Amino acid sequence: MKRTVRCLIVSLALAWPLALQAEPFSFPGLDDPKLAKAIEQAMARPDPRYCDELAPLWAEAFQRSKTRPTPLLLMSANTAVMCALERERYEDASSLIVRTEAKFGQLEVFDQLALALHSHLQEHDLAAARLATIAGRGEDSVLDEIDPAVIFQLNNSLIRAQRDDLREKMWSAIQASPKFAGLDPDLRGGSAINLLDIKADSAKLSEADTALVDLVTNTSAYARMLADRRFASLWPYMEERAGDGLVRLIEADLKLNRERYDAAPEDPERLSDLGYALLQAGQIGQLLDMTARFRAKDADYAALSEDGAWIVNYLAIGLKASGRQQEGIAVIDRLASLKPETHPWVVNYVINHAIALAEDEQHAAALKALDRAAPVAEKHGSPYARALVAGQRACSHHKLGHARQMEEQIALMQGLREDAPGPAVVYAMCAGREDLAIAWAREALASDNSRATMMSELQPAYMESMPTSVTDQDPYLLLARSPELAAEFDKLARIVPERFAPLGGRIRIVPTQGAKAK
Repeated sequence: MKRTVRCLIVSLALAWPLALQAEPFSFPGLDDPKLAKAIEQAMARPDPRYCDELAPLWAEAFQRSKTRPTPLLLMSANTAVMCALERERYEDASSLIVRTEAKFGQLEVFDQLALALHSHLQEHDLAAARLATIAGRGEDSVLDEIDPAVIFQLNNSLIRAQRDDLREKMWSAIQASPKFAGLDPDLRGGSAINLLDIKADSAKLSEADTALVDLVTNTSAYARMLADRRFASLWPYMEERAGDGLVRLIEADLKLNRERYDAAPEDPERLSDLGYALLQAGQIGQLLDMTARFRAKDADYAALSEDGAWIVNYLAIGLKASGRQQEGIAVIDRLASLKPETHPWVVNYVINHAIALAEDEQHAAALKALDRAAPVAEKHGSPYARALVAGQRACSHHKLGHARQMEEQIALMQGLREDAPGPAVVYAMCAGREDLAIAWAREALASDNSRATMMSELQPAYMESMPTSVTDQDPYLLLARSPELAAEFDKLARIVPERFAPLGGRIRIVPTQGAKAK
């Protein structure tokens, strides 16, 4: 289930001042004044009981009314929707909204809830149409109140469904909104990235699309376009705009994230975003200064939210990049020690801790850490997370000469490779299975779902956006070892010139256990 959208549905339900469909009720003992009083009391409850009280009460009021005015019908319909949400009958809630609006037209009061429901249920046409309607409402639109995560999750769902027609409609409507300039910068940039992608797919890019390029601040997406031959007509402009080392792009992103953090320093997501921007800019000292409180012995990691925890991850990378490997590993270990029952997102960090040990050539310790990570990934992680566990196990077993165990993990990786095409290739290389790495890279390039990922994965290590370990595998080397892979790659992408190597990615993490650079 789409967690963010579902959470939004629940939060909207809790905040909703109205309600909808319940079990049939009869109120023979209530005359009209008593019914009105019962509704008033039910509406005044701090925790409304939609199915038990509000929905049946409003339905009764509607049935008793001789004129059945529109506001009364809408109140009855609203309470029925909220009852359906209360019982987690999301399909019923969506259907009730559709039926109500078939009679009255689209109602602004339903905008955010309808969008969240249709997105969650993958009702693609309804969701895209709703978002376009919201964007077209002008200055009264709630477009700037919608969580960008909802819009991006809808976009990803449309990509999987191969509905570029709806993506183009949705993003074009957002860009045409009078509220566009005031939207979250990530959303503005996302609109440009997606419209450029759609135009590139249909070979409709033109010089006018440099205006879309100007909206892109995401360096990873920008670097991908600098490699992708579909964008070749825009490369000269993109190169000039970004500058060597993507410096102008990185500086603009850093400035933006400083401003966002300064405006809301208590927001953990803003702090994490700034930490990431500092890593990309190679400003490790500033990152370490900003995160000093998280290195304190009394720092309460258990109080962190999922968004807030990323700053600790970036702190660990910063420590390792500054030569303080063991401190960095200890920070991740401390974060990974949180209980997954109360912090299910800790799955990211139990895996990252094991990977950090392996990058430091501590493979026996990495395998032990993976024993902790595996059950957490199984219960709380995605297939991608489970692929990382299997892949790192294969790599570490190979480094320690455990041939049988390595093959067992490679077999697991084989079944998960479509969920994690990049790690699959990297870990096959690390496990000494270059033949599989080449085969899986070719397979990924041939797939619409993983082509962009693999084009980026096959770039030289200098195109990494953040500090990486010298012990990391470099899939770029596979191009020289497989003419077939090289030819297939060349049809789709180019090797981005080294002068565009991002600033942060130029910093290399050197292990403390005697490993040598590749």
